[in-house]
Amino acid sequence: MNFQLHTDEIIYCCVYFDITLSLSSCSEGHQNPNIIIIYTDDLGYGDVSAYGATEINTPNMDFLANNGVQFTQGYASSATCTPSRYALLTGSYPWKEKRARILPGTAPLIIDTAQITLPKMLKNKDIKQQSLENGILALVQGSRLEYPY
Repeated sequence: MNFQLHTDEIIYCCVYFDITLSLSSCSEGHQNPNIIIIYTDDLGYGDVSAYGATEINTPNMDFLANNGVQFTQGYASSATCTPSRYALLTGSYPWKEKRARILPGTAPLIIDTAQITLPKMLKNKDIKQQSLENGILALVQGSRLEYPY
């Protein structure tokens, strides 16, 4: 028997497989993903047991990491808190915004409510949000009650 496949047959098989796989993932019971972002100061890659830490046990973090997606190539956009959070929320480099620097709790807000942010993009995809803030991040212009992170 001759099992020689031609290029067009290979492409057809790949396209068919891709469409079949895509359609099988589109069920009526499709749910939005659970996205958990844990954004902390001074937590290094090797400080969580799931990534090899041995001095501190982190069972809850390990459970989340071992049962979800682990990002092993993440980088901080800045060495300090406010610029890093600014970058996470806006997707913009903090050094392009002069006000995105270490700020006191009384600093004016620096992200305009009209600006597209990660929470707004998730909300547009109908993904419910819950967040815990440290309370000193003055980023969004307007009331914090009007603009939940």
